[in-house]
Amino acid sequence: IGVAISDVTLSGTAEAVALDSTLSANSSDIVLSASSERSIGSAAMGANVGGSAGITGSISLISREDAVRAGVDGSTLTAGDSILVEALAEATLGATGGGGEGLLSAIGAPTVSLAGGGSVGIGASVTVITSAATVEAEVTGDSALTANGTAADGGVSGHMREGQTLDGHWYHGVAVVADSATALNALSVGATAAGSVAISVQVPVLTVEDSVTAQIAGGRADSAADISVLAGNASTLRVFSLLAQGSGAVSGGADVEVLNLAKTTSALVEDADLVAAEDIAIGAVAAEEIETTSASLSAGATAAVSGVVQVMKGENETSAVLSGGTAEAGGGLDIDATSVRTIDQLGVNGTFGLYAAIGGQVFYMLAEDRVIAEIADGTAADHAELDIEGDVAITAGSDLEIDNTVVSGGAGAVAISASVLVVKTEQEVAARIGEYASLTGRSADSILVEADQDILHSASVGNISGGGAAIGAAILQLSGGNQLP
Repeated sequence: IGVAISDVTLSGTAEAVALDSTLSANSSDIVLSASSERSIGSAAMGANVGGSAGITGSISLISREDAVRAGVDGSTLTAGDSILVEALAEATLGATGGGGEGLLSAIGAPTVSLAGGGSVGIGASVTVITSAATVEAEVTGDSALTANGTAADGGVSGHMREGQTLDGHWYHGVAVVADSATALNALSVGATAAGSVAISVQVPVLTVEDSVTAQIAGGRADSAADISVLAGNASTLRVFSLLAQGSGAVSGGADVEVLNLAKTTSALVEDADLVAAEDIAIGAVAAEEIETTSASLSAGATAAVSGVVQVMKGENETSAVLSGGTAEAGGGLDIDATSVRTIDQLGVNGTFGLYAAIGGQVFYMLAEDRVIAEIADGTAADHAELDIEGDVAITAGSDLEIDNTVVSGGAGAVAISASVLVVKTEQEVAARIGEYASLTGRSADSILVEADQDILHSASVGNISGGGAAIGAAILQLSGGNQLP
Protein backbone atom coordinates (compact mmCIF):
# COMPACT_ATOMS: atom_id res chain seq x y z
CA ILE A 1 0.00 0.00 0.00
CA GLY A 2 1.41 3.40 -0.96
CA VAL A 3 0.01 6.91 -0.63
CA ALA A 4 1.56 10.22 -1.75
CA ILE A 5 0.15 13.58 -0.61
CA SER A 6 1.15 17.10 -1.60
CA ASP A 7 -0.66 20.02 0.07
CA VAL A 8 0.08 23.73 -0.53
CA THR A 9 -1.99 26.53 1.03
CA LEU A 10 -1.17 30.20 0.45
CA SER A 11 -2.93 33.36 1.58
CA GLY A 12 -1.72 36.94 1.38
CA THR A 13 -2.62 40.63 1.39
CA ALA A 14 -0.90 43.51 -0.41
CA GLU A 15 -2.01 47.12 0.06
CA ALA A 16 -0.91 50.59 -1.02
CA VAL A 17 -3.34 53.17 0.38
CA ALA A 18 -3.43 56.91 0.94
CA LEU A 19 -5.82 57.33 3.87
CA ASP A 20 -6.96 60.77 5.05
CA SER A 21 -3.81 62.27 3.56
CA THR A 22 -2.63 65.27 1.56
CA LEU A 23 0.09 64.44 -0.98
CA SER A 24 1.76 66.80 -3.44
CA ALA A 25 4.36 66.15 -6.14
CA ASN A 26 4.52 69.45 -7.96
CA SER A 27 7.07 68.43 -10.58
CA SER A 28 6.49 64.65 -10.90
CA ASP A 29 3.97 61.79 -10.64
CA ILE A 30 2.14 60.13 -7.77
CA VAL A 31 1.94 56.33 -7.92
CA LEU A 32 0.11 54.03 -5.51
CA SER A 33 0.84 50.46 -6.60
CA ALA A 34 0.06 47.13 -4.94
CA SER A 35 0.91 43.79 -6.53
CA SER A 36 1.02 40.08 -5.84
CA GLU A 37 2.73 37.42 -7.95
CA ARG A 38 2.70 33.69 -7.26
CA SER A 39 4.01 30.63 -9.06
CA ILE A 40 3.23 27.33 -7.36
CA GLY A 41 3.96 23.76 -8.40
CA SER A 42 2.73 20.69 -6.56
CA ALA A 43 3.29 17.03 -7.43
CA ALA A 44 2.20 13.75 -5.86
CA MET A 45 2.71 10.38 -7.53
CA GLY A 46 2.20 6.81 -6.42
CA ALA A 47 3.40 3.69 -8.24
CA ASN A 48 3.15 0.00 -7.30
CA VAL A 49 4.28 -3.32 -8.71
CA GLY A 50 4.14 -6.68 -6.98
CA GLY A 51 3.02 -10.25 -6.92
CA SER A 52 -0.13 -10.38 -4.81
CA ALA A 53 -2.03 -7.14 -4.17
CA GLY A 54 -1.22 -3.48 -4.62
CA ILE A 55 -3.06 -0.33 -3.58
CA THR A 56 -1.77 3.14 -4.31
CA GLY A 57 -3.11 6.65 -4.22
CA SER A 58 -2.03 10.23 -4.64
CA ILE A 59 -3.51 13.55 -3.59
CA SER A 60 -2.26 16.90 -4.91
CA LEU A 61 -3.82 20.02 -3.36
CA ILE A 62 -3.26 23.74 -3.99
CA SER A 63 -5.27 26.52 -2.36
CA ARG A 64 -4.59 30.23 -3.02
CA GLU A 65 -6.41 33.24 -1.58
CA ASP A 66 -5.01 36.72 -2.23
CA ALA A 67 -6.28 40.25 -1.62
CA VAL A 68 -4.61 43.15 -3.43
CA ARG A 69 -5.72 46.76 -2.95
CA ALA A 70 -4.44 50.13 -4.10
CA GLY A 71 -6.56 53.01 -2.92
CA VAL A 72 -7.12 56.66 -2.13
CA ASP A 73 -9.60 57.23 0.68
CA GLY A 74 -10.55 60.66 2.00
CA SER A 75 -7.37 62.20 0.60
CA THR A 76 -6.17 65.05 -1.61
CA LEU A 77 -3.51 64.24 -4.22
CA THR A 78 -1.87 66.80 -6.52
CA ALA A 79 0.70 65.75 -9.14
CA GLY A 80 2.74 67.88 -11.49
CA ASP A 81 1.99 65.39 -14.23
CA SER A 82 0.07 62.13 -13.60
CA ILE A 83 -1.53 60.02 -10.87
CA LEU A 84 -1.66 56.21 -11.05
CA VAL A 85 -3.57 53.96 -8.65
CA GLU A 86 -2.87 50.37 -9.69
CA ALA A 87 -3.52 46.92 -8.18
CA LEU A 88 -2.18 43.79 -9.91
CA ALA A 89 -2.39 40.09 -9.07
CA GLU A 90 -0.89 37.19 -10.99
CA ALA A 91 -0.84 33.49 -10.10
CA THR A 92 0.24 30.34 -11.90
CA LEU A 93 -0.86 27.19 -10.10
CA GLY A 94 0.18 23.74 -11.31
CA ALA A 95 -0.46 20.30 -9.88
CA THR A 96 0.47 16.78 -10.89
CA GLY A 97 -1.23 13.78 -9.37
CA GLY A 98 -0.89 10.14 -10.35
CA GLY A 99 -1.59 6.77 -8.80
CA GLY A 100 -0.28 3.80 -10.72
CA GLU A 101 0.10 0.06 -10.43
CA GLY A 102 2.82 -1.41 -12.61
CA LEU A 103 2.82 0.92 -15.60
CA LEU A 104 3.92 4.05 -13.71
CA SER A 105 6.44 2.45 -11.38
CA ALA A 106 9.39 4.05 -13.16
CA ILE A 107 8.12 7.63 -12.89
CA GLY A 108 10.11 9.82 -10.54
CA ALA A 109 8.46 12.65 -8.61
CA PRO A 110 8.97 14.57 -5.38
CA THR A 111 6.70 12.05 -3.61
CA VAL A 112 6.65 8.39 -4.70
CA SER A 113 5.00 5.41 -3.02
CA LEU A 114 5.78 1.79 -3.96
CA ALA A 115 3.80 -1.34 -3.12
CA GLY A 116 3.28 -4.74 -4.73
CA GLY A 117 0.33 -6.60 -6.25
CA GLY A 118 -0.11 -9.04 -9.10
CA SER A 119 -3.63 -10.33 -8.44
CA VAL A 120 -5.43 -7.14 -7.44
CA GLY A 121 -4.44 -3.57 -8.28
CA ILE A 122 -6.21 -0.42 -7.13
CA GLY A 123 -5.09 3.13 -7.97
CA ALA A 124 -6.65 6.47 -7.08
CA SER A 125 -5.66 10.05 -7.87
CA VAL A 126 -7.16 13.33 -6.64
CA THR A 127 -6.08 16.79 -7.84
CA VAL A 128 -7.73 19.88 -6.32
CA ILE A 129 -6.75 23.45 -7.24
CA THR A 130 -8.63 26.43 -5.79
CA SER A 131 -7.89 30.07 -6.61
CA ALA A 132 -9.61 33.13 -5.15
CA ALA A 133 -8.30 36.65 -5.76
CA THR A 134 -9.83 39.99 -4.79
CA VAL A 135 -8.17 42.88 -6.63
CA GLU A 136 -9.28 46.47 -6.06
CA ALA A 137 -8.06 49.87 -7.26
CA GLU A 138 -10.29 52.49 -5.69
CA VAL A 139 -10.71 56.21 -5.14
CA THR A 140 -13.29 56.75 -2.40
CA GLY A 141 -14.29 58.95 0.53
CA ASP A 142 -14.74 62.23 -1.39
CA SER A 143 -11.10 62.27 -2.41
CA ALA A 144 -9.75 64.96 -4.74
CA LEU A 145 -7.19 64.07 -7.43
CA THR A 146 -5.49 66.67 -9.60
CA ALA A 147 -3.05 65.79 -12.40
CA ASN A 148 -1.59 68.96 -13.92
CA GLY A 149 0.08 67.25 -16.89
CA THR A 150 3.21 69.39 -16.99
CA ALA A 151 5.94 66.72 -17.26
CA ALA A 152 7.80 66.44 -20.55
CA ASP A 153 7.87 62.62 -20.53
CA GLY A 154 4.11 62.50 -21.06
CA GLY A 155 2.92 60.20 -18.31
CA VAL A 156 3.47 57.41 -15.86
CA SER A 157 4.17 53.75 -16.63
CA GLY A 158 1.40 51.29 -15.77
CA HIS A 159 -0.42 48.34 -17.36
CA MET A 160 -3.36 47.72 -19.67
CA ARG A 161 -5.02 44.40 -20.56
CA GLU A 162 -5.68 43.32 -24.15
CA GLY A 163 -7.38 39.90 -24.04
CA GLN A 164 -5.02 37.41 -22.42
CA THR A 165 -2.08 39.83 -22.62
CA LEU A 166 -1.19 42.41 -19.99
CA ASP A 167 0.91 45.09 -21.70
CA GLY A 168 2.86 47.98 -20.32
CA HIS A 169 1.13 51.28 -20.94
CA TRP A 170 1.87 54.96 -20.41
CA TYR A 171 -0.93 56.92 -18.74
CA HIS A 172 -1.07 60.68 -18.94
CA GLY A 173 -3.45 62.16 -16.39
CA VAL A 174 -5.40 60.16 -13.78
CA ALA A 175 -5.51 56.35 -14.06
CA VAL A 176 -7.18 53.81 -11.77
CA VAL A 177 -6.26 50.27 -12.86
CA ALA A 178 -7.03 46.82 -11.41
CA ASP A 179 -6.03 43.53 -13.03
CA SER A 180 -5.90 39.83 -12.21
CA ALA A 181 -4.40 36.93 -14.19
CA THR A 182 -4.81 33.32 -13.04
CA ALA A 183 -3.48 30.19 -14.74
CA LEU A 184 -4.41 26.72 -13.48
CA ASN A 185 -2.71 23.61 -14.89
CA ALA A 186 -3.64 20.10 -13.78
CA LEU A 187 -2.06 16.84 -14.95
CA SER A 188 -3.59 13.62 -13.62
CA VAL A 189 -2.36 10.21 -14.78
CA GLY A 190 -3.44 6.87 -13.39
CA ALA A 191 -2.51 3.37 -14.50
CA THR A 192 -3.41 0.00 -12.99
CA ALA A 193 -2.19 -3.44 -14.04
CA ALA A 194 -3.00 -6.70 -12.25
CA GLY A 195 -3.42 -10.40 -12.94
CA SER A 196 -7.07 -10.56 -11.90
CA VAL A 197 -8.68 -7.24 -11.00
CA ALA A 198 -7.53 -3.70 -11.90
CA ILE A 199 -9.40 -0.59 -10.74
CA SER A 200 -8.51 3.09 -11.26
CA VAL A 201 -10.28 6.23 -10.06
CA GLN A 202 -9.29 9.81 -10.88
CA VAL A 203 -10.82 13.09 -9.66
CA PRO A 204 -9.48 16.51 -10.82
CA VAL A 205 -11.31 19.53 -9.33
CA LEU A 206 -10.49 23.11 -10.39
CA THR A 207 -12.13 26.27 -9.00
CA VAL A 208 -11.52 29.94 -9.86
CA GLU A 209 -13.29 32.75 -8.02
CA ASP A 210 -11.64 36.06 -8.97
CA SER A 211 -13.12 39.51 -8.37
CA VAL A 212 -11.61 42.66 -9.93
CA THR A 213 -12.83 46.22 -9.31
CA ALA A 214 -11.54 49.59 -10.53
CA GLN A 215 -13.62 52.52 -9.34
CA ILE A 216 -13.94 56.18 -8.50
CA ALA A 217 -16.77 56.58 -6.00
CA GLY A 218 -17.55 60.15 -5.02
CA GLY A 219 -15.10 63.00 -4.94
CA ARG A 220 -13.44 64.70 -7.86
CA ALA A 221 -10.74 64.00 -10.47
CA ASP A 222 -9.19 66.78 -12.58
CA SER A 223 -6.75 65.98 -15.37
CA ALA A 224 -4.87 68.12 -17.85
CA ALA A 225 -4.89 65.02 -20.07
CA ASP A 226 -6.92 61.77 -19.69
CA ILE A 227 -8.91 59.98 -17.00
CA SER A 228 -8.90 56.15 -17.18
CA VAL A 229 -10.73 53.64 -14.98
CA LEU A 230 -9.86 50.13 -16.18
CA ALA A 231 -10.44 46.58 -14.86
CA GLY A 232 -9.00 43.38 -16.38
CA ASN A 233 -9.56 39.75 -15.41
CA ALA A 234 -7.91 36.87 -17.30
CA SER A 235 -7.88 33.15 -16.57
CA THR A 236 -6.42 30.07 -18.23
CA LEU A 237 -7.32 26.49 -17.29
CA ARG A 238 -5.61 23.46 -18.77
CA VAL A 239 -6.48 19.92 -17.69
CA PHE A 240 -4.99 16.67 -18.95
CA SER A 241 -6.45 13.55 -17.37
CA LEU A 242 -5.56 10.00 -18.42
CA LEU A 243 -6.60 6.66 -16.97
CA ALA A 244 -5.44 3.23 -18.18
CA GLN A 245 -6.13 -0.12 -16.57
CA GLY A 246 -5.61 -3.71 -17.66
CA SER A 247 -5.95 -7.15 -16.10
CA GLY A 248 -6.29 -10.83 -16.90
CA ALA A 249 -9.92 -10.83 -15.75
CA VAL A 250 -11.79 -7.61 -14.81
CA SER A 251 -10.74 -3.98 -15.30
CA GLY A 252 -12.57 -0.82 -14.31
CA GLY A 253 -11.81 2.89 -14.42
CA ALA A 254 -13.59 6.17 -13.74
CA ASP A 255 -12.47 9.74 -14.42
CA VAL A 256 -14.64 12.40 -12.73
CA GLU A 257 -13.78 16.06 -13.39
CA VAL A 258 -15.27 19.25 -11.95
CA LEU A 259 -14.41 22.74 -13.21
CA ASN A 260 -16.05 25.81 -11.71
CA LEU A 261 -15.36 29.44 -12.63
CA ALA A 262 -17.10 32.46 -11.09
CA LYS A 263 -15.55 35.80 -12.06
CA THR A 264 -16.57 39.43 -11.61
CA THR A 265 -14.91 42.31 -13.47
CA SER A 266 -16.12 45.86 -12.78
CA ALA A 267 -15.05 49.36 -13.87
CA LEU A 268 -17.24 51.91 -12.12
CA VAL A 269 -17.48 55.69 -11.75
CA GLU A 270 -20.21 56.56 -9.27
CA ASP A 271 -21.35 59.99 -8.08
CA ALA A 272 -17.99 61.54 -8.97
CA ASP A 273 -17.09 64.72 -10.82
CA LEU A 274 -14.61 64.12 -13.64
CA VAL A 275 -12.89 66.85 -15.64
CA ALA A 276 -10.43 65.83 -18.38
CA ALA A 277 -8.83 68.08 -20.96
CA GLU A 278 -8.68 65.07 -23.28
CA ASP A 279 -10.41 61.64 -23.03
CA ILE A 280 -12.33 59.76 -20.36
CA ALA A 281 -12.25 55.94 -20.54
CA ILE A 282 -14.14 53.43 -18.38
CA GLY A 283 -13.35 49.86 -19.42
CA ALA A 284 -13.72 46.27 -18.21
CA VAL A 285 -12.10 43.30 -20.00
CA ALA A 286 -12.55 39.62 -19.10
CA ALA A 287 -10.65 36.91 -20.98
CA GLU A 288 -10.84 33.17 -20.49
CA GLU A 289 -9.23 30.10 -22.07
CA ILE A 290 -10.15 26.56 -21.05
CA GLU A 291 -8.62 23.44 -22.55
CA THR A 292 -9.38 19.92 -21.28
CA THR A 293 -8.29 16.49 -22.49
CA SER A 294 -9.85 13.47 -20.77
CA ALA A 295 -9.28 9.83 -21.58
CA SER A 296 -10.08 6.50 -19.95
CA LEU A 297 -8.98 3.16 -21.44
CA SER A 298 -9.83 -0.21 -19.93
CA ALA A 299 -8.95 -3.74 -21.06
CA GLY A 300 -9.80 -7.06 -19.39
CA ALA A 301 -9.64 -10.66 -20.50
CA THR A 302 -13.11 -11.19 -19.10
CA ALA A 303 -14.79 -7.79 -18.66
CA ALA A 304 -13.87 -4.11 -18.89
CA VAL A 305 -15.72 -1.06 -17.57
CA SER A 306 -14.65 2.57 -17.93
CA GLY A 307 -16.14 6.03 -18.02
CA VAL A 308 -15.51 9.77 -18.03
CA VAL A 309 -17.74 12.38 -16.40
CA GLN A 310 -17.00 16.09 -16.66
CA VAL A 311 -19.04 18.95 -15.21
CA MET A 312 -17.99 22.48 -16.18
CA LYS A 313 -19.67 25.69 -15.06
CA GLY A 314 -18.50 29.18 -15.96
CA GLU A 315 -20.24 32.29 -14.65
CA ASN A 316 -18.80 35.68 -15.64
CA GLU A 317 -20.07 39.20 -15.02
CA THR A 318 -18.31 42.07 -16.77
CA SER A 319 -19.46 45.68 -16.40
CA ALA A 320 -18.36 49.23 -17.22
CA VAL A 321 -20.68 51.81 -15.66
CA LEU A 322 -20.94 55.57 -15.22
CA SER A 323 -23.53 56.30 -12.54
CA GLY A 324 -24.51 59.81 -11.48
CA GLY A 325 -22.11 62.70 -11.07
CA THR A 326 -20.66 64.76 -13.90
CA ALA A 327 -18.20 64.04 -16.71
CA GLU A 328 -16.55 66.80 -18.71
CA ALA A 329 -14.06 65.96 -21.48
CA GLY A 330 -12.28 68.01 -24.12
CA GLY A 331 -11.91 64.75 -26.05
CA GLY A 332 -14.20 61.71 -26.08
CA LEU A 333 -15.98 59.42 -23.61
CA ASP A 334 -15.52 55.66 -24.00
CA ILE A 335 -17.43 53.14 -21.84
CA ASP A 336 -16.63 49.57 -22.89
CA ALA A 337 -17.22 46.09 -21.44
CA THR A 338 -15.79 43.05 -23.24
CA SER A 339 -15.79 39.32 -22.51
CA VAL A 340 -13.80 36.87 -24.65
CA ARG A 341 -14.00 33.13 -23.86
CA THR A 342 -12.55 30.07 -25.60
CA ILE A 343 -13.39 26.52 -24.49
CA ASP A 344 -11.87 23.40 -26.02
CA GLN A 345 -12.94 19.94 -24.79
CA LEU A 346 -11.72 16.51 -25.87
CA GLY A 347 -13.04 13.28 -24.33
CA VAL A 348 -12.00 9.74 -25.33
CA ASN A 349 -13.18 6.49 -23.79
CA GLY A 350 -12.36 2.92 -24.82
CA THR A 351 -13.28 -0.47 -23.34
CA PHE A 352 -12.10 -3.88 -24.55
CA GLY A 353 -13.25 -7.11 -22.92
CA LEU A 354 -13.31 -10.63 -24.27
CA TYR A 355 -16.80 -11.24 -22.93
CA ALA A 356 -18.17 -7.83 -21.88
CA ALA A 357 -17.17 -4.21 -22.48
CA ILE A 358 -19.14 -1.36 -20.93
CA GLY A 359 -18.10 2.27 -21.24
CA GLY A 360 -19.34 5.79 -21.69
CA GLN A 361 -18.84 9.50 -21.28
CA VAL A 362 -21.01 12.31 -19.99
CA PHE A 363 -19.95 15.94 -20.50
CA TYR A 364 -22.06 18.79 -19.13
CA MET A 365 -21.22 22.46 -19.68
CA LEU A 366 -22.98 25.64 -18.56
CA ALA A 367 -21.51 28.93 -19.82
CA GLU A 368 -23.10 32.09 -18.39
CA ASP A 369 -22.08 35.64 -19.32
CA ARG A 370 -23.42 39.03 -18.36
CA VAL A 371 -21.75 41.96 -20.11
CA ILE A 372 -23.02 45.49 -19.41
CA ALA A 373 -21.77 48.90 -20.58
CA GLU A 374 -23.97 51.78 -19.54
CA ILE A 375 -24.69 55.20 -18.22
CA ALA A 376 -26.87 54.07 -15.35
CA ASP A 377 -30.44 55.11 -14.69
CA GLY A 378 -30.97 58.22 -12.60
CA THR A 379 -33.79 60.41 -11.41
CA ALA A 380 -34.87 63.91 -12.33
CA ALA A 381 -32.89 65.23 -9.36
CA ASP A 382 -29.92 62.83 -9.43
CA HIS A 383 -28.51 61.72 -12.77
CA ALA A 384 -25.34 61.70 -14.84
CA GLU A 385 -24.55 64.96 -16.64
CA LEU A 386 -22.17 64.78 -19.60
CA ASP A 387 -20.29 67.60 -21.29
CA ILE A 388 -18.25 65.93 -24.05
CA GLU A 389 -16.43 67.66 -26.92
CA GLY A 390 -15.52 64.53 -28.92
CA ASP A 391 -17.17 61.18 -29.58
CA VAL A 392 -19.25 59.21 -27.08
CA ALA A 393 -19.05 55.41 -27.41
CA ILE A 394 -20.87 52.96 -25.15
CA THR A 395 -20.07 49.42 -26.28
CA ALA A 396 -20.57 45.92 -24.89
CA GLY A 397 -19.27 42.75 -26.54
CA SER A 398 -19.26 39.03 -25.83
CA ASP A 399 -17.24 36.56 -27.90
CA LEU A 400 -17.73 32.88 -27.03
CA GLU A 401 -16.03 30.06 -28.94
CA ILE A 402 -16.66 26.42 -27.98
CA ASP A 403 -15.20 23.26 -29.52
CA ASN A 404 -16.40 19.89 -28.12
CA THR A 405 -15.24 16.44 -29.22
CA VAL A 406 -16.53 13.37 -27.35
CA VAL A 407 -15.83 9.88 -28.68
CA SER A 408 -16.47 6.45 -27.10
CA GLY A 409 -15.89 2.90 -28.25
CA GLY A 410 -16.25 -0.65 -26.98
CA ALA A 411 -15.50 -4.16 -28.21
CA GLY A 412 -16.42 -7.53 -26.72
CA ALA A 413 -18.87 -10.40 -26.97
CA VAL A 414 -21.27 -7.92 -25.41
CA ALA A 415 -20.36 -4.27 -26.00
CA ILE A 416 -22.24 -1.30 -24.57
CA SER A 417 -21.00 2.26 -24.93
CA ALA A 418 -22.40 5.78 -25.10
CA SER A 419 -21.33 9.40 -25.53
CA VAL A 420 -23.43 12.22 -24.06
CA LEU A 421 -22.72 15.93 -24.47
CA VAL A 422 -24.97 18.64 -23.00
CA VAL A 423 -24.04 22.30 -23.50
CA LYS A 424 -26.09 25.27 -22.34
CA THR A 425 -25.19 28.93 -22.90
CA GLU A 426 -26.87 31.86 -21.20
CA GLN A 427 -25.66 35.30 -22.23
CA GLU A 428 -26.86 38.82 -21.63
CA VAL A 429 -25.10 41.64 -23.48
CA ALA A 430 -26.33 45.22 -23.12
CA ALA A 431 -25.14 48.71 -23.98
CA ARG A 432 -27.40 51.54 -22.91
CA ILE A 433 -27.91 55.13 -21.86
CA GLY A 434 -30.12 55.10 -18.79
CA GLU A 435 -33.06 57.24 -17.88
CA TYR A 436 -32.51 60.93 -17.19
CA ALA A 437 -28.88 60.92 -18.33
CA SER A 438 -28.18 64.27 -20.00
CA LEU A 439 -25.71 65.66 -22.51
CA THR A 440 -25.43 69.42 -22.06
CA GLY A 441 -23.05 72.23 -22.91
CA ARG A 442 -20.81 71.23 -25.79
CA SER A 443 -22.23 68.78 -28.30
CA ALA A 444 -20.50 65.46 -28.81
CA ASP A 445 -19.30 64.78 -32.35
CA SER A 446 -21.15 61.45 -32.38
CA ILE A 447 -22.90 59.07 -30.01
CA LEU A 448 -22.54 55.30 -30.45
CA VAL A 449 -24.42 52.73 -28.37
CA GLU A 450 -23.59 49.19 -29.51
CA ALA A 451 -24.02 45.69 -28.13
CA ASP A 452 -22.45 42.74 -29.95
CA GLN A 453 -22.72 39.02 -29.29
CA ASP A 454 -20.72 36.42 -31.19
CA ILE A 455 -21.04 32.67 -30.56
CA LEU A 456 -19.16 30.03 -32.54
CA HIS A 457 -19.89 26.46 -31.44
CA SER A 458 -18.51 23.27 -32.98
CA ALA A 459 -19.55 19.93 -31.46
CA SER A 460 -18.67 16.35 -32.48
CA VAL A 461 -20.09 13.33 -30.65
CA GLY A 462 -19.33 9.76 -31.75
CA ASN A 463 -19.68 6.18 -30.60
CA ILE A 464 -18.48 2.83 -31.97
CA SER A 465 -19.51 -0.52 -30.50
CA GLY A 466 -18.62 -3.94 -31.87
CA GLY A 467 -19.31 -7.48 -30.75
CA GLY A 468 -21.74 -10.38 -30.83
CA ALA A 469 -24.22 -8.04 -29.17
CA ALA A 470 -23.46 -4.34 -29.48
CA ILE A 471 -25.40 -1.37 -28.14
CA GLY A 472 -24.24 2.18 -28.69
CA ALA A 473 -25.56 5.72 -28.43
CA ALA A 474 -24.38 9.24 -29.16
CA ILE A 475 -26.45 12.06 -27.64
CA LEU A 476 -25.95 15.77 -28.23
CA GLN A 477 -28.03 18.54 -26.65
CA LEU A 478 -27.33 22.21 -27.25
CA SER A 479 -29.41 25.06 -25.86
CA GLY A 480 -29.09 28.80 -25.47
CA GLY A 481 -30.88 31.49 -23.51
CA ASN A 482 -29.31 34.64 -24.91
CA GLN A 483 -30.37 38.28 -24.59
CA LEU A 484 -29.23 41.27 -26.59
CA PRO A 485 -31.42 44.15 -25.42
